[in-house]
Amino acid sequence: MRNLSIVSAVLAVLVVAGVSLYFGVIKRTDYEGEVTRVYWERSALVEQEQPIRKEGWEVPANARVLEKERKFKNYTEESYDVLEVTVSVPTDYNAETDGPLSFVAQIPRNYYADMDSVPEDEYQEGTFFTYRVANQEETEKGDVKFTLNIFKPVAVNADWYIYEVMEWKPLTTLSLDGNDSNPSWPDMAAFEAQVRNGSGPDGSIRDGKLREGRRSEQYTVYFETSGDGSARGKEYSKKISSVADWQRYKVGDRYTLSVNAVGSVEIR
Repeated sequence: MRNLSIVSAVLAVLVVAGVSLYFGVIKRTDYEGEVTRVYWERSALVEQEQPIRKEGWEVPANARVLEKERKFKNYTEESYDVLEVTVSVPTDYNAETDGPLSFVAQIPRNYYADMDSVPEDEYQEGTFFTYRVANQEETEKGDVKFTLNIFKPVAVNADWYIYEVMEWKPLTTLSLDGNDSNPSWPDMAAFEAQVRNGSGPDGSIRDGKLREGRRSEQYTVYFETSGDGSARGKEYSKKISSVADWQRYKVGDRYTLSVNAVGSVEIR
């Protein structure tokens, strides 16, 4: 019975979702609509080359060094040596039944183990080095010796730079809009003249290089419905992706509008 209740609940949810989808998105109502106005908006990003403060170990060729200091960068693996380690393996030791045999080998102060010189199941713990004898059918008994490569890290100092480099940064966005059918782009030359005479936006540099960046554009047509009762006097809008298609819509032109419950318009 419980499974049947769960199935019934799921089916009810699906039915509600389907009905909502139908009436909200799929089901459409047709209206007669007249173009009441058109609207366009165009914008262009403006970028300016400006000095950016950065820091690092390397300086780009086109940068200007502001400060330099000597500081620690990393360690190098120098002063290699070999450490001989002796392990006492009991005569009755059996790797298969007794499991791994462990011991700790003390490494000289300020030295570290070269991990490439020992089996992968060894690990370093502070100034000590732990080695686990691998399971094998035959293990040498008594005092077993092996060598371990160790090294003493040496600190490396290098020059750390604080520098200034020219990079393109977004400065502002120029925008134009209108209700006519002849859209135009913002006047980049006029804006550059403002920057050169010192009346540019905050953060602009009078003699800094300028360039136009990404452009964007948007075109919209507005309609008002006609007819009787509640169908009359409703306003709908439709964004048109192409300027050429948008320019075909003239104020006073009439179209059939197919509208769903959320206001999405299709023009017929």
